[in-house]
Amino acid sequence: MPTAPHRPTIYGRTRKTRGRKRGAPVDPAAWIWSPQPTHTPLVTKETWDAAQTAGVKHGNVRDPEKPASQPGRRYTFRSRIRCNDCQHRMQGLWRPAPRKNDPHRINVYYKCPHNPSNPRQAASRPHHPPTSVSVREDLLLAAITGFLDDYVLGHDRAGHLAARMPVTAADQAAQRAAAITTAQAEITRTDTAQAGLMTELEALGADTSPAANAYRARIRERFTQLHDQRTHAETQLTALQAASEPVSDPALLDELPYLPGILRYAPEPLIERLLAALDVQCLYRKNLDQVTIWATITDTTPRTLAALLADPRTDNDTAASPQQPAPITAAPDNRGELAQGPIRA
Repeated sequence: MPTAPHRPTIYGRTRKTRGRKRGAPVDPAAWIWSPQPTHTPLVTKETWDAAQTAGVKHGNVRDPEKPASQPGRRYTFRSRIRCNDCQHRMQGLWRPAPRKNDPHRINVYYKCPHNPSNPRQAASRPHHPPTSVSVREDLLLAAITGFLDDYVLGHDRAGHLAARMPVTAADQAAQRAAAITTAQAEITRTDTAQAGLMTELEALGADTSPAANAYRARIRERFTQLHDQRTHAETQLTALQAASEPVSDPALLDELPYLPGILRYAPEPLIERLLAALDVQCLYRKNLDQVTIWATITDTTPRTLAALLADPRTDNDTAASPQQPAPITAAPDNRGELAQGPIRA
């Protein structure tokens, strides 16, 4: 026996305006819901809401482990730049430089895929800048080069690391406890807000007027948003409670060669391999004109860098630096993470 329909029909999700051939998306709060259920749902409401944002998370960025299957421009920092306001990966694009004396020069940018003109995306990220977020590649390269020269491949890296990392295990435990408290407070807040929405919904009773139906739609939309926030907080809390205390080994930094300035002379393919070996990631903040950069060093990183520099296919003349690489010895079995603070471009 077929399941009885129990989902309403929605009208007015797009609206045509004068001068436009296609309908523009309408804010979900302004959608028109049928008073009575009309059809059987194919998926649950929670699955549908999750699917609306799952694809936007990756933007138009190819995963680094997937080789390019089509000819075209390669972007050095693809999949390594994220927008701080929405956490989306920023996609590469290029534009001709506005200089008449150098018509062949181009500028490469990385742009956030968030579209402020889309009501759904604007509602999901109300604090996102109303204009497009982009940053030039040469500024990112200068910031990343300075970061690696000072904190990873430079001669003063041990002192910088000691100033940035938690000194004791007690500091790490305190940071983890603070993150757990924040996640628990977020869950409590969303539970209270959802209970208030249910009280408002019960107060409507059997009223089926257009105003009451619109109010129900707003309550349903806000309840869904709170549900997503609570699910995210629960996931974070579960991960924090299940994770063991990280073991940081600053000695891993001493196993890396001294290569300050290598990015200034390296070709783009070598830069990409160096960034992949150190797993360099960036978080861009447009409002502060600032980028936060961090690298992850594991017990395999020294051997990976040694193999990369010894690869005969590497253009060592182009990628040479004033300092010769130090001998690479076997790294210990411990793992350490180097996470640095903001580096201004």
